[in-house]
Amino acid sequence: MKQNIVFIGMMGTFKTATAERVAAALRMPLVDTDAVFEQRFMPIDAYFAAHGETAFREEESRIVAEVAASGNTVISCGGGAVLRRENVDALKTRGVVVLLTASDEAIIARVGKAETRPLLKADVENNVRRISAARRGLYAACADITVDNTDSTVDDCCARVLAALREYGYNS
Repeated sequence: MKQNIVFIGMMGTFKTATAERVAAALRMPLVDTDAVFEQRFMPIDAYFAAHGETAFREEESRIVAEVAASGNTVISCGGGAVLRRENVDALKTRGVVVLLTASDEAIIARVGKAETRPLLKADVENNVRRISAARRGLYAACADITVDNTDSTVDDCCARVLAALREYGYNS
């Protein structure tokens, strides 16, 4: 049974904020995989600088597997969680996967200078466009529900996600 609600998507698509509101509305616990990572290790940008992306993705996969095994939990994933097939399989097995999307322009505006986002540093605009293009198909293949929030507030996005979950037939 798919008991978890899993949020995926690019950075700047309101994953964490929407997941927080959905968890509160449904009275479910919330786990943010990036927050778990930072509690266990260090800030993600510092970890990237010290150990590189490959080491980060290894630890991220361990966290995703652990969190995905829980039940009746809202899970907010880091944007790159879909890069590994084992993560996608773990998340889809026990979760309804909600993809939050926004235009590249909206994401660029939301992330600002992206000083703590290691994959965006140096050239935010081009890096957002490059990463978005590279991941678009992975996100779509993983998603059970897609909600675009290019022109939405977090509250609007949350309401749309809750409506989509009802339409999908989700019940915890």
